[in-house]
Amino acid sequence: MFESVGRKRYFHEREEFTVIDILRSRMVLMMFLPMVILFTALKFLDLDDPEVKQDLNSLNLKERLPELSELIVKLTGKKPLDAKQRTKEITKSQGEVLLGDENATT
Repeated sequence: MFESVGRKRYFHEREEFTVIDILRSRMVLMMFLPMVILFTALKFLDLDDPEVKQDLNSLNLKERLPELSELIVKLTGKKPLDAKQRTKEITKSQGEVLLGDENATT
């Protein structure tokens, strides 16, 4: 009824290792392609131009970016403490710790 056409091959030849296969992998392309684009774009920019330097200096990114603590306070909805309130809270918590230690020893 069924006849064998030929001998069954259980083993196949292994593919050769090439560096090109690694360079064409998705992960390598996702890592290096944006870097290549960034570096080539920076080469085309003339950063020695005085107008570009003035524009970059006028941005003042450090002044516009909020601190991480301010972002957390905004997200939690709590009001930020003033400097006087902070010192009161710190001395109050330190006093509680000291009082708690004295009661534990006696």
